[in-house]
Amino acid sequence: MAVAHLLSEATRLRILEAGVDDLIVSAISHEEIFLRVQNQVRRSRGFQSSSLAVGNVEINMNAKKIFVSQTEIGLTKKEYQIVEILALRKGCVLSKEAILDHLYGGLDEPNPKIIDVFICKIRKKLLAAGADDLIQTNWGRGYMIVDRRESELRPTRTAPAQNIMPAPRERSAAG
Repeated sequence: MAVAHLLSEATRLRILEAGVDDLIVSAISHEEIFLRVQNQVRRSRGFQSSSLAVGNVEINMNAKKIFVSQTEIGLTKKEYQIVEILALRKGCVLSKEAILDHLYGGLDEPNPKIIDVFICKIRKKLLAAGADDLIQTNWGRGYMIVDRRESELRPTRTAPAQNIMPAPRERSAAG
C-alpha cells in the first residue's frame, strides 16, 4: 500500500503496475491509513476476515474487542493484545519474552512474570463470561491458545497396521 497525495495519474498507474496492492490518493485520517495497513497485513498472513473465532470467543481485530457469545468482554489494551497475538498464532507456544516483545517492542520491558499476571486476569474475565478454556500453559515454554472444539472434531489416530506377513520358514538340515 502506498500513500500518494499529489501524484499524476501516470505515476499512480506505474506504482500500481509495480505491484502495490492499494494506493491511497486523497488526504485521509491517520486512523483510516492505519486500518487499511492493518487489513493488508492481516490478509497477507492468510486471515481474510477481521475477526477470529476460537471456541465461543470472537476476536474483532479492527475494533480491538473480544466477545463471548456476542457479549463484549472488558479487557485492557495489553490484555487484548495478548489474546490477539495468541489467537493469531493458535496452536503455537509463545514464550513470555515473545509476548513481552509484542507488548512493549523491546522498550522498558517489565519482568517477564507480568505475563503470568496478565494471563491470570484474562482467564478470569473470559471464564466469568462463559468462555471456553482457551489459554493453555506450556510449563517452562510459554502460553498458547487451543481450540478444544477443533481438537474434538479431528479424527483420532488409529494404531498402525500390524505386519501380517508370514514368518519365514526355517530350513531343515536335510534341505
